[in-house]
Amino acid sequence: MDSVSAEIGSSAVPVTDTSCPVVNLEDEGSKSSESAGATETKNETVLVPGVESGTEKDPYAYLNRDEFSSERFKIEVNGLPKHYGFAELRKLLNDRLKVNAHKLIPPKKGCSWMFVNFKSEEERQQGIQKIEGHVWKGRTLTAKAAKAAEDPLVKKRMCDEVDKVKEGFIPNESIADSIRRVTTPWWNVPYEIQLERKMKLIKEIFGEMKTGILKAQSQLKNSSVLCNGIVEQIKPSPVTERYRNKCEFSIGYNPESKEKTVGFRLSSYKRGSTAVGPIDTVTHLPDCMVKSALKFQEFVRLQSKFDVYDPETHDGCFRQLTVRVTSNEDVMLMVLLSNKKITSQDFETLKQEMKTCFESENIIKSFYVKLLNDHGQPDKTPPELLFGSETITETLMGLKFEISPEAFFQVNLPATEVLYSAIGSFLEEQKNATLLDVCSGTGTIGLSLANKCSQVLGIEMVPSAVEDARKNAEINSLTEKCDFFAGKAEDITDPVIVRAKSQNIVAIVDPPRAGLHQKVLFTLRKCDKIQTLIYVACNAKAAMKNFIDLSRPSSNAFRGQPFIPIKLIPVDMFPNSPHVELIIVFTRLAHLLNETKVKENNDVKQ
Repeated sequence: MDSVSAEIGSSAVPVTDTSCPVVNLEDEGSKSSESAGATETKNETVLVPGVESGTEKDPYAYLNRDEFSSERFKIEVNGLPKHYGFAELRKLLNDRLKVNAHKLIPPKKGCSWMFVNFKSEEERQQGIQKIEGHVWKGRTLTAKAAKAAEDPLVKKRMCDEVDKVKEGFIPNESIADSIRRVTTPWWNVPYEIQLERKMKLIKEIFGEMKTGILKAQSQLKNSSVLCNGIVEQIKPSPVTERYRNKCEFSIGYNPESKEKTVGFRLSSYKRGSTAVGPIDTVTHLPDCMVKSALKFQEFVRLQSKFDVYDPETHDGCFRQLTVRVTSNEDVMLMVLLSNKKITSQDFETLKQEMKTCFESENIIKSFYVKLLNDHGQPDKTPPELLFGSETITETLMGLKFEISPEAFFQVNLPATEVLYSAIGSFLEEQKNATLLDVCSGTGTIGLSLANKCSQVLGIEMVPSAVEDARKNAEINSLTEKCDFFAGKAEDITDPVIVRAKSQNIVAIVDPPRAGLHQKVLFTLRKCDKIQTLIYVACNAKAAMKNFIDLSRPSSNAFRGQPFIPIKLIPVDMFPNSPHVELIIVFTRLAHLLNETKVKENNDVKQ
């Protein structure tokens, strides 16, 4: 999602399924300011030749609305050095130059310019003054006011291609097929073929990883480590349909029937679409989830006076419906509403209407509602319980877990047990290890593997998640063996490790799709007591930099002995899609070389 769609019309909502810090990086820096549009200033109308200002064909109409957009106050910074890290650049602007930026838009690798957005014209001018002429890494920086970017939705409307691919459709494709293509693109591919494709993908990922590591660690080129034999065969999901226990549904308009619809977006705002298609033909959603979503759709269509949210104009109320279900078919709903046009009195009326409509539904055990700030920016305000229990309970690996509305929990329960069992099999080979669960969330991994190790120590930066983890430990009588601590991993890893009862410490991380935060990675590398690291990646390509950085030679930036992968175990958590979960077991280089030498000597003796 680019920076314009993030503020103009994205349907994105706060990320709640993450268990470690995430940096909000956007890709607007890939565009030149010359292609971004017309220059504008605060409260100044932007005119496009041949287009009446304020019409649906005006790609700058959003700048004239009575709402905030940092695109009004953007600058272009030029003269960046050839080699630098984005963290270095952020530190330069924020800490050294004290530039009060609202948004830093990372440039592409090797790009000599970038965009920076501000909250006001005054702050933009101050930013230009502070950056202009500053010498950094031997290069003199320049700064100037930049042109605002075009609204991608309007730009798409004006494109000739809009007639060929209208609102995310393929010509002559039915809505049902469009939804299946968007949500489960391999829905019509035999499962055996899906697994073959995923194994091919994993082997390609291993090849890329191996190339990067050998480039950094030349001493390994002639050794037997990093051989193809460390990649295990993919473990299939026990179920391939109706497996998903959580889904976030958009609320919008069906492009054919024009009816209010609770379902999936057919494409993205950036690609020119706000259309939402129905969910009753997909195969990865449980029946009770579909039934609950359709019940809410009926409420929005027939019983509520409020409209659905328009991601272009930001008018309307209903934005998103999150549905969680358990294996016992208990349902939790969370409705996300825009707070732009709804008054306090209307909000209370709407809550009462939803309570009256849904409280009698036996399968709905919990119903939450949450107001979102304009543009759907993350809001720390917790959702409000409208009725029912605060949590729903699920059974995993023989343990019970209470799940709150914004907690992370794996979406495919049977495949999760396969995933955790694979990790547990490795832990059984260790001798009374202490498991350090980094970014532990609500404690799911650590508690599920507690019987495979002597102790579990969890680290999580979200205090409410730590409370949930401790509660789950108490429910399962594991408080003596498992403990969880609130704080950033880079700050509290060392003092937490002091509590380890075993000298054999195995760390496990299960980060978001983008990978492990760099500061956390540095902390794990320099902690010598950690000899083994288990990395669970839901998007191995996105996390490739993590894998290479873990393996880099020791330096001032990368302290501690490098980690080298010794085992890759793919698990299919997402049938009918190209996604695959990957367990990567890393060990310290010195330990690996020593083991390899011992094995080679034993082979010679035999």
